[in-house]
Formats: sequence, structure tokens, C-alpha cells
Amino acid sequence: MPTPTDPIKGSSEPGRYWTSTNLGEACPEVMSPMCWSLWGPATEQGLLYPMYSFGVIPRSKLVVSDDPNELGVSCFYGRQALNVDVIKKTMAAVPGLSADDFERDLMGSVRPDASKFSGSPGRVPVIAAKAPVALMRTRKRLERLYEEMYADWLATVVDGEPSQTPIERLVRPVLTSNGSSACTACGASSSREPRVR
Repeated sequence: MPTPTDPIKGSSEPGRYWTSTNLGEACPEVMSPMCWSLWGPATEQGLLYPMYSFGVIPRSKLVVSDDPNELGVSCFYGRQALNVDVIKKTMAAVPGLSADDFERDLMGSVRPDASKFSGSPGRVPVIAAKAPVALMRTRKRLERLYEEMYADWLATVVDGEPSQTPIERLVRPVLTSNGSSACTACGASSSREPRVR
């Protein structure tokens, strides 16, 4: 599928089931291309990483696809939308959760022709081992990340070079260790795979 030239126009194969449910409150206005360039990869990584942390998906599934039909979230004419089938397939791997129940809870009903997904019992031991650890570490990790980001923000925005305006200091590009560019304001990177700690 050709890549659209306008990043907020979006593209999808026919019949793909998208919804804006649960997204309007996060970003109620039409997104600009610059805004989507930050939100898009970060939102997709925000969907994938917790599933990896809890053991629902393996590390190999942390890659953000270039195909919009394989993404959990995309943008159409500046509005975010969830790919119901992609999210449903991931949620089917959660023990005790039915993919159809997820669609019903999100959409209010299940399509009669909806794709059927079932989880693999092979992931249950991984989830049983990883989920409790992830839950116990989350608070301390968030507190540590907050302290790191706050210190970076102070050093970049408040204590930056006086010859630059605050916005210049905030969005200056930096080169990451793998050679891709990143934004100091949000940690967004042109790399298609999220950082895993």
C-alpha cells in the first residue's frame, strides 16, 4: 500500500474496522502533521509496551509497523482512530478475556462477520511470571522517570543557552546512539522500535 503524502490523511484497506471511541477525550481537536508525528509512534508504543511488560506479547512484537493496517491506532483527516481488529487480536491473548467481549465492551456490540481470535495458553506462564513483577515495579519506575524527565526539562528549558528561545531549547534535535534523530521534548525518535529497558 502506498504511503500517503499527508501524514494526517491516513489510509486503510477496505473493510478495516476503525473507531474513534475512547480517543476523542485524549485529543479532541484535529491534529496537525507535527502533532501526529509525536502522538502516532508514542501512542502505538504505548499500546504495545504494556502488553509486553505483562507478558501478553513477546519482545519480537514490539516493532511499530509501517503498514497502517497493522497498527493499533492511526490518524484519518487529523482524527485518531483505533484499529478494532488489531487491538482485539492482542486482547485475546489476555487470560480470561474474550476478544468478542472486548469488542462488545468497546463498541456496544459484536459484528456478525467479525474476525475470530483466540489466545494461546502458551503465554499464560509468561504472563503469570511477568505481570506481578510489572505491577510491583510500576510506581517506582514512574517516579524515577518523572525525576529524570524533570531534571532534563530543567537543564534544557530553564538552564539552556541564553542565546536560544525556550521553544528552540525545547525542540532541538539530538542524535541518538543508533544514529536516528530524536526530539528532546518528548523522546520521540525516528527509530521504528521502542526502547525497552
